[in-house]
Amino acid sequence: MDRFKRTLTLSAVTAGLIFLSWWLQSQVTVQSPEGFLRALSCLPGAGVILLGTGIFLRRGATAVFLDVVGGVTLAAGLTLFVLYGGMDDPTAVGADTGINLVLCLWTALPVCFAVYTLVLGLGSREDTRVRRRIAGWTPVALFAWILVLLFSGQMLHLVHAKPVEEETHHSDLAWIGSEEG
Repeated sequence: MDRFKRTLTLSAVTAGLIFLSWWLQSQVTVQSPEGFLRALSCLPGAGVILLGTGIFLRRGATAVFLDVVGGVTLAAGLTLFVLYGGMDDPTAVGADTGINLVLCLWTALPVCFAVYTLVLGLGSREDTRVRRRIAGWTPVALFAWILVLLFSGQMLHLVHAKPVEEETHHSDLAWIGSEEG
């Protein structure tokens, strides 16, 4: 039970730090979206390395720590990369505080899911069997969640996109009319 409490506390702190880091970075997106996207591209790879190392170690507090941190990092990295990498203009969403809050909640859900499954699985005595089950189903669930995020992110982008083409079209017509006059 003590091991479960320690793991749960560690997971909560890790998830909180990643969530806080994402929130702070999302505020900077308006100024530097390219640098933010470059930082996001490193998270999935780092998560895979940490998760793989934890599975390789199999048992012990270090393995549990690496599994939890790796799972959370992988989930957060993939989710954020889809949210911002799938859009032509990341600042279109990052500039809106209300939409920013919605994206915070969307991002927190898969992170909580990863922490929940890893903590419950690694806190049990049947480490090997539960780990195999988690290793098999977690990527499937994350992939399905990413598809949902991709669709919702594109819809948000379409709803808040400015009609640039129409403005350009009208300005071109006005310019042509002035030339003819």
